[in-house]
Amino acid sequence: MKSRTCPNCGYKYSLSEYYRKVIFNFSGSTWNCSKCGSELAVNSGKRLILIAVGILPIFFNYFIVEGIMSYLQVSIVLGCIVFGVTFLLWYFFVTSFEGFVLTKERE
Repeated sequence: MKSRTCPNCGYKYSLSEYYRKVIFNFSGSTWNCSKCGSELAVNSGKRLILIAVGILPIFFNYFIVEGIMSYLQVSIVLGCIVFGVTFLLWYFFVTSFEGFVLTKERE
């Protein structure tokens, strides 16, 4: 299954359209495909795997912030800010590999 693609018609969502329709919306919500009108939802099995990979850096937070502080010679506050920004970029990158499933066929 291709990421960010309608399983019915094969329409590939751009990143901005994907974030607008899926990420910044409730995770349990559905929407209609922009091309064929099929009702879509996020593949929850794939989403769980991607979320697990996406939050993996949190478990190594202490070591990452310590590394940033020693490498850049900055305070702990700036180290945490750099980690937070990097983590958000990582999370958005990982979640862009989500897949969609049909909830019901268009009649």
